[in-house]
Amino acid sequence: MAIGVIENARLLVGGYDLSGAMNAVNLDELAPLLEATTVADVGKARKGGMAGVTLAASGFCDPEIEPGLAAGLALTDVPVSVVPVDTEGELAYFFRALLARLEPLGGAMDDMAEMSIDAESSQGEATRGILCAHRTVTASGTGTAFEVDPGGSGRLVTAALHITAASASDTLDIVIESAADEAFTSATTRLTFAQASAVGYEWGSLAHVGTDTWWRVKWTVAGTSPSFTFAVTMFADTAAVGTASDAFTDTENKWINNHTPDAGFTSWIEGMNGPNALFISSNKLKCTAGFNFGRDHVLALPALEDDGFELFADIVPAGNSATPGIKFRCDDQIKTVWNDSATKSDFMGLYLGLGSGPTLATFNVARYADSVQAENYAVASSVNLGADLYTAGVRLGVTVAGATVQAWSEPYGGGTRTNRGSAKTMLVTYLDGLHRQFGLWRGGNGEINTTWDNLTLTYLA
Repeated sequence: MAIGVIENARLLVGGYDLSGAMNAVNLDELAPLLEATTVADVGKARKGGMAGVTLAASGFCDPEIEPGLAAGLALTDVPVSVVPVDTEGELAYFFRALLARLEPLGGAMDDMAEMSIDAESSQGEATRGILCAHRTVTASGTGTAFEVDPGGSGRLVTAALHITAASASDTLDIVIESAADEAFTSATTRLTFAQASAVGYEWGSLAHVGTDTWWRVKWTVAGTSPSFTFAVTMFADTAAVGTASDAFTDTENKWINNHTPDAGFTSWIEGMNGPNALFISSNKLKCTAGFNFGRDHVLALPALEDDGFELFADIVPAGNSATPGIKFRCDDQIKTVWNDSATKSDFMGLYLGLGSGPTLATFNVARYADSVQAENYAVASSVNLGADLYTAGVRLGVTVAGATVQAWSEPYGGGTRTNRGSAKTMLVTYLDGLHRQFGLWRGGNGEINTTWDNLTLTYLA
């Protein structure tokens, strides 16, 4: 966008298009100056604080918009998009906001009735992306393909969806796709927004490993006479692909608490308070004692994972009573003994059910809240993996983004990946900055002699 006057701009707040009402918009990015002076300094010392963004918009009172803005006052994580030129492919600023102030009515006699709003970022700073789509649609279709962020091996995809008009009793489904070429010869769905049937909004983000550089919006409408107006702002950012890993190569019979991981994190903690159950055996981690509720006990330190990551481990179950797996989105609470009723922990996990035979496995995704099962889904039942799990093992993995959890498996040691069941949308995400640890899942006594190896967390920094 060249230097010029403000015209044909777009201001979107949640599910409302304020462009026809506001005539002044100020977007400020800032980082506070924090006092950092110590007695050793010879002058004032300051450091920059965490960056944020504020929005101030003012204009004319619109009675069709004002009630919705009033209802959204004090809500957090409401997407705000500011588009200087309302043309697809043009620059867009967007962020998650707290609607901090609304002046619903102002002005003097015989003046135009005025309205103004203030908003501040509720998470992070503004993203500079593009207006990927802004359309009124009555039929299913795809938007224009845009090349965003060429190069690199990682992507952090961030997008804001604003639905500003919706026909009654109809539905709209929107996804963001990527591809290696402009023709979208082989398209991959990267972000899926919840089905909409009314005015609304959604923020989406996904971290993944990949090299696609072309992106577009795809929509599907259904119903009697569908008509929806929506806008999508997005950015696909190259990010450094980071890993945390442990091949459990160490001295024989070393307890996991005394073992140093390979890369990306510093230690393990098994909070059993004896007898200790997990030791190095033949350069694998082996369970030598079983405890009911053992799923609460094993965590990696420090907290690492955030939204958008893959976690896997090579596992050889001891037998059909074993329910081994991996944990993620854990808080930092860990039981000191197996029957510790005072310590309550939150976590999610992917674990195997093995009661049907040595080649069959059921893939289960679960969430615990205060050490009590809150969600549990058999996402794929009695899957024939084609090998004796008790001798050959399996690579058990999960891809996590937002509320979505996708279970998958590969042959032990790596190979062709197969998704197990459909991606599961969890009712609670634990995306609050407090659930950022991962660990090992042990269901109970059945894990004695089970081994874990090559545990790897891949994420986008």
